[in-house]
Amino acid sequence: MSNLFVKLAFRNLIRNKAFSLINILGLAIGIATSMLIFQYVQNEVSYDRFHENADQIYRVRLDRYSQGELAEQMATAPCALGSAIEEFFPEVEEMVILSNYQLEGILRYEDNNFRLEKTYFCSDRFFNIFSYPLLKGNPETALSEPFSIVLSEALSGKLFGDADPVGEVLKLNNRVSLNVTGVFEDTPDNTHLRFQALISMETMFRLYGENFRTTWWADVMLTYVKLVDGTDATGFEKKLNEYVQTRFAKELKEKNMGMVFHLQPLKSIHLFSNYPQETEVNGNGKSVYFLLIISILILIIAWVNYINLSTARSMERARDVGLRKVSGATRLQLIRQFLIESLIINLISVLVALVIVEISHPFFSQLTGLNVTLDLWHKPIFWVLFAVVIVAGSLLSGLYPAFVLSSFKPITVLKSKTIKSSGGMILRKGLILFQFAISLSLIAGTITIKRQIDYMQGRNLGVDIKQTLIVKAPVSIDSTWVVRQKTFKADMLNNPSISKICASYFVPGDVVWFTNAYIRKSNNDGNDSRTLSVIHVDHDFIDFYNLELLSGRNFIEGNQNDFLCHIINRKAMELLGFESPEDALGQELETPNWNMTKKIVGVIENFHQQSLRENYAPTIYTYLSNPRWSKQYSVKIHSENYKETIANIEKKFMESFPGNTFEYFFLDSHFDKQYSADREFGKTFGIFAFVAIVISIMGLFALAMYFTIQRNREIAIRKVLGARVSGLFLLLSQEYFKLLGLSIIVALPMAYIIMNNWLDGFAYRIIIGWWFFVIPILLMSFVVFASVIYQIIKTARLNPVDSLKYE
Repeated sequence: MSNLFVKLAFRNLIRNKAFSLINILGLAIGIATSMLIFQYVQNEVSYDRFHENADQIYRVRLDRYSQGELAEQMATAPCALGSAIEEFFPEVEEMVILSNYQLEGILRYEDNNFRLEKTYFCSDRFFNIFSYPLLKGNPETALSEPFSIVLSEALSGKLFGDADPVGEVLKLNNRVSLNVTGVFEDTPDNTHLRFQALISMETMFRLYGENFRTTWWADVMLTYVKLVDGTDATGFEKKLNEYVQTRFAKELKEKNMGMVFHLQPLKSIHLFSNYPQETEVNGNGKSVYFLLIISILILIIAWVNYINLSTARSMERARDVGLRKVSGATRLQLIRQFLIESLIINLISVLVALVIVEISHPFFSQLTGLNVTLDLWHKPIFWVLFAVVIVAGSLLSGLYPAFVLSSFKPITVLKSKTIKSSGGMILRKGLILFQFAISLSLIAGTITIKRQIDYMQGRNLGVDIKQTLIVKAPVSIDSTWVVRQKTFKADMLNNPSISKICASYFVPGDVVWFTNAYIRKSNNDGNDSRTLSVIHVDHDFIDFYNLELLSGRNFIEGNQNDFLCHIINRKAMELLGFESPEDALGQELETPNWNMTKKIVGVIENFHQQSLRENYAPTIYTYLSNPRWSKQYSVKIHSENYKETIANIEKKFMESFPGNTFEYFFLDSHFDKQYSADREFGKTFGIFAFVAIVISIMGLFALAMYFTIQRNREIAIRKVLGARVSGLFLLLSQEYFKLLGLSIIVALPMAYIIMNNWLDGFAYRIIIGWWFFVIPILLMSFVVFASVIYQIIKTARLNPVDSLKYE
């Protein structure tokens, strides 16, 4: 019996090629899109789940408050937090701290050099908490001694080749000797904590002072805890904050500051943590799950097409059902036949979808910027999902048509030429309404995202970043650094292709992670502290970036007094309570954390240090007084021959700073990277909108074709009576336009609310205008018009005699 049902199903598919093709292609495109996005989503949610005790591991991060208001949020915590946790909290089974504070330089072994990247100082319990396999060395002792280092397998290969590096000595910046105590397996891609080397935390304390072990006012430590199994994380977080408030009640009250610690589950960091001093640029959990929901909606739209076409064709198949019932077929047998037909269509669609995914995934990844691989195909969960999609799709799209078709009474269908089902018509209208609503929402969302991205990229930043090359400053320095820097800058200015050069710690587009608390000395309330971002610059920085000086003066080269001076931006001026730029001049700011007082000598206009997602940050600029604060050189190039100019810069750099590596990037590209995630989201959203519309058009076109065929005789009679094409169009399209109008009323206000909430995530955003409503309405109206008019014109060209000769 089953073989007979399969034969009948294939016979029916072949008999109705156009409808079968539309069903299969629509389902295949929907399933392929969902597969691509599910692979991406699966990769995003897999971050850090490979750790054996991932459910027990948390990162402790800090919020600082000033005057009762949130001043800054960060992924790090105070240096002394780790030791306090170990001493006073039995709920913690293991604790580890990491920091990359001032950890830059050249790692050298014989003639092999490597510029440190993704390297951390790390406490000795690291390998007890995290499941990063140590291939060589003892995980218990590898990071216990000062000046110890463990290397990744890849870095070990670069420095030592195939030789065993354990016991060898590396030189850091030609000054610090590091003993290699282990080699670990390269960190996987799906972790928020990637690194190429780990240096013992005791090394940091030896290099930068024991005060880093005990201070609560330097937030430079990534702090992870492994809680005792069964510990309530919320209760531990509350207990930790109570301890801090009790221990530092006096200091916090004097400084009018506050500290609040938060526990972040390890598995949630990648998708739901984006704070200053993150170890990586993390993902966006909302966007990931939003894409997943949209992909599911697209799959539903494809199934909706199948249901619509199947129930629409019920009139045509009614006689077949009636004859089979007269011949003795039971309703259960008919339901089985239609479900098998649905199963075959879904199975073929899934197979076609696999081919589409295999062919398209490299192009999809390149176009959207999403990390889409086919690794999931090698996991059992994929094949379970594969089977679920086929079965669920068959049931969801096949059950209703099966019950509708099998319910027809033989006498009714054999006596009548048509079967009218008010329930079926209501369902079809409801499903078409659903398709229209989703398509309208996706179109409106795509336009909004594109306009917001264009707005951010086109807005005046208040800073000149054009034709700017950023050269990373030397990390291997000595007592002659100041003279060497002057020589290098002079050589640059002697090059006719270079007009300006300056030095700074941060450049526009960088996340300014360095902050400090400042107290206005002239304020009556001596404890009124404010947290400001800090950027170290030289005397050429303001002129180089064409920043507007509102009052006062710039730093002066060679003026030793300027080391005790500040320049602030307008936002900092307002936060500190000054009424005007002139009012701020000459005022003194005290730094309680470092017991220093400096005078304000200038106020500059705000500019966008970061993307327009962020508001202007209150920022203080301090004069470069130490070589280590000069991390980057900004070079203004006026030449079409960039390669020759860069080659000349490299030559002079290596002459001035031998033993260092030359690294550079263009500032406009660096700044533009901040929008890459938004662009990727916009492209992906746009692709989804296009796919949804294409599937909807396919279904709408097929329905219009079918109903036009059903009304061939009516159209022929109307033509004989003198009806025009325009009249026929109004007759046949009015139901679709009514449904479109209803979907506009339902979908666009909801889409307006959703997109407004999305835009609220930007400090500088567009205002949704008429285009949000008009463009989607015009596009969908054109889709309906094109789908219906083609069928009407095609039918109108037929000779009425051919349609009526059998009547």
